[in-house]
Amino acid sequence: MSAAIILAGLFSWYLRWVEIKPSGEIDFGVIPLSDGDWSGQVKELSKEETEILRANRTFSATYRTPTSTEVDVFIAYFTSQKYGSSIHSPRNCLPGSGWIIGSIKKTPWTLESRSFIINKMIIWREGRRFMVYYWYLTRNGEIDSELGLKFDLIKNSLLGKATDGALIRITAPLGAGLSDNPDIQWFVKKFIKYIYSSLPLRA
Repeated sequence: MSAAIILAGLFSWYLRWVEIKPSGEIDFGVIPLSDGDWSGQVKELSKEETEILRANRTFSATYRTPTSTEVDVFIAYFTSQKYGSSIHSPRNCLPGSGWIIGSIKKTPWTLESRSFIINKMIIWREGRRFMVYYWYLTRNGEIDSELGLKFDLIKNSLLGKATDGALIRITAPLGAGLSDNPDIQWFVKKFIKYIYSSLPLRA
């Protein structure tokens, strides 16, 4: 019995502390700041945001068209999701920043020949509404739920695989019919490819 307890303790220690170095490199430089009518400006996170997020690498930029259509792109990459470092869910972070979540629904998406599910949220604050697409990307592909992300972490830990992952979030102001704005739909479809190219995860 004591040997089993010791082994269980060692295994728990291994799952919590032993890290597998991820392969590949982050290259946010492949994400363009201009494409078609869209032009972007990189935004720096505040010191407080950086300390709360605890991501290893981030990308944040606002893109606009001449007609003032606007989209925010945010990526947070974590080299590990084990002790002391984990991906923060927008479901928790946004309300903590004063945003009200009006609705969340699963939305099917297709990238080249693959289909997956992402989250579509409607949020508002101070009379303004926004549409938010978000999902997680790990070595096993796309994940649309926080519970799924935890199971993915356990699976990779048990298999001795890297536990790195990323939160991908795309936000646009929501007006009358704006969710169907073809400019925004074009942007999301085009920039998902750029985003995936920048990450050493499944493409």
